[in-house]
Amino acid sequence: MGHDCSKVLSKVFLSLDGEMSAEEEKVFLQELKDCSCCLDHFEIEKEFKSFLQHKVEKRHVKEDTVAAIKTKIKSLAMA
Repeated sequence: MGHDCSKVLSKVFLSLDGEMSAEEEKVFLQELKDCSCCLDHFEIEKEFKSFLQHKVEKRHVKEDTVAAIKTKIKSLAMA
């Protein structure tokens, strides 16, 4: 069975977001080592995420604003 880049790349964000088990991460990292194209893509996404984390200002939003947004989303979903 050959290497499937689309399957490997579908796991990139799971890895970057820390949503893989230790074993899944180990297998994923080995898959990256086996394909320079997948590794390049992973590194680009990793750098972009790091860039965003450093450039985007985090702000506290008032709870009533959050509640209003959630209410609007629910009403649109039911429409």
